[in-house]
Amino acid sequence: MAKLDESRRRWLALVKATAKAAQARRERCLSYVLFGHDDQQGKHGWSVELRQSGGRVGVDDIALPRPSSQLADDPDRPILVLLSALCDHGSLPHLTGSLGAVALEQMLATGRLYIEDEAERPLALGAPLKTALAWYRGADGRYRIGSERSPSADLLPVTPPWYLDAANRTCGPLATGLPHAVAATLVSAPTLTMAEARLVRDRLAAVPAALPLPSAIVDLGMVTPVPRLTLTTHRPPSAEPQDLAWLELDYAGMLAAPDPAQPAPLCHSGPDGRVRMYRDREAELRIWSKLAGLHLEALVREPTRIGFRTRDGASWRALVERDLPALRREGWCVAVAPDCRWHAVAVGDRNGENWRTVPLDGPQRVLYETVRTTMRQRIRAALEDADAVRAQRLLRDASQKLHQICWNPRLLRLAAARGVERSVKLDLLTALLPAMLAEGRRVLILADPPALRRLIAAHLAENGIATIEHSTQPLAPSSRATVYLEGTKTNPGRHARLGVDTLIRYSTWPRPTENGHDTKSTRADPEMPARVYELITENTIEERFPAWHARQPLIAGRLLASDATTQELSLSDLEQALEALLQPPT
Repeated sequence: MAKLDESRRRWLALVKATAKAAQARRERCLSYVLFGHDDQQGKHGWSVELRQSGGRVGVDDIALPRPSSQLADDPDRPILVLLSALCDHGSLPHLTGSLGAVALEQMLATGRLYIEDEAERPLALGAPLKTALAWYRGADGRYRIGSERSPSADLLPVTPPWYLDAANRTCGPLATGLPHAVAATLVSAPTLTMAEARLVRDRLAAVPAALPLPSAIVDLGMVTPVPRLTLTTHRPPSAEPQDLAWLELDYAGMLAAPDPAQPAPLCHSGPDGRVRMYRDREAELRIWSKLAGLHLEALVREPTRIGFRTRDGASWRALVERDLPALRREGWCVAVAPDCRWHAVAVGDRNGENWRTVPLDGPQRVLYETVRTTMRQRIRAALEDADAVRAQRLLRDASQKLHQICWNPRLLRLAAARGVERSVKLDLLTALLPAMLAEGRRVLILADPPALRRLIAAHLAENGIATIEHSTQPLAPSSRATVYLEGTKTNPGRHARLGVDTLIRYSTWPRPTENGHDTKSTRADPEMPARVYELITENTIEERFPAWHARQPLIAGRLLASDATTQELSLSDLEQALEALLQPPT
């Protein structure tokens, strides 16, 4: 049997001893762990805790005794002296000032600086971050100072200030364009309530320096866009007409061209001041993927939209007749301009889904804008007071009132609604029905609440169109009256018993749970009539709500739920809902 000679045995023993010594040194090594804390007891920022062999070690126990402690290697000695100077009456060292910046840089150089947990990989030195400072309003309604370029990064109030990117485990210097001492003082700011932010804003505005002001910007965080696709025909004077599908993304009232690679925030001036938000890149990538599936090719780019084309006329017809209804079901806002060559195809009667839109005008438009602006101001005041319950209640009330104005202003029990008799949607319905009845169709109109059905029935009767309502009269499939008027919860199975071949959805107030007539289930239900019409008032909450609902189903469900089951939404969710639903006309 082979044996190792003496030299090889000595070598193996040396390897074992060296490994054991290295392990012992690792166990004796100090780890520096950063801990963030809020405004408790007036403290804000980050402190440092020293650990050795999994246990906490006091700074003074290591840095001050003589002879030197075995726990600290020579590279740690300057760091411990700095941390000792940053301690306050036995507390953890608090990173602040120029000493904090030097200590932070030296701790990073050891490769033993962690964030809250030694199990994660240590922090590494990151590239300098050139950014302006800005105030952000969090989900708790409080304002915090942050980086305009990287809002998720934590800022350390050392001089000069540093940033801490916990997601990427990096830490580096911050270049704000302000003097280092001024920037560090701003970064050390405590969180502010809305009332405090207004007072601080006035004080900072009087300082002779270009400082960021709290409450100057309403920050919405990351916003999921609503795609808006509009078909037009471009007719140059000396060339063939060209069909284009223009795509623009609606970011809570701000229109932008799709650009998943764009990292900069979107900012615009809204009714309540400056509004800032960040693109949802994943959503934009899904939109690009959808366009590729529709065989649309980008042709021209403008600042807020991109124009696409298809291969030929057959592709355009398929887009209008088949793809546009599918996009609507997915929450896209789709329109065909009146000057488009395919407008007649889009508005023509056909089996499947048919959309009919009409803009508000006259007193009905004035009433809508009056209620919208008034409710928006009340909701904004509740958000400024960080009262999420009141803001949520007001937002739901505003949604109901604005929907009622779109259906028929006479539903609204407000002084401002007195004398507003005309409903453009009711006029649209009255204009559609005669041609349908002349073709011998049996039409079912779905509308809620019951008061709306009574108004519809009375108006149609004035125009010589009789209706049957299930709640007041028995079924009569053989009756000469071929217009049925029922609630939106009607069982789709009744359609076959009535012999209905045309369904008109008049009111579209969505429900979070049961709704036998929601748009997504239309084509999947074999008992649905062959032709389905959706009546929508343009550029109103009626048009915006389904698109927002498709992208934020959980938030929309909570907003729509009854008071007994309502789950409170966060202030940031309510901010986004307010901007998405109660925005001014685009």
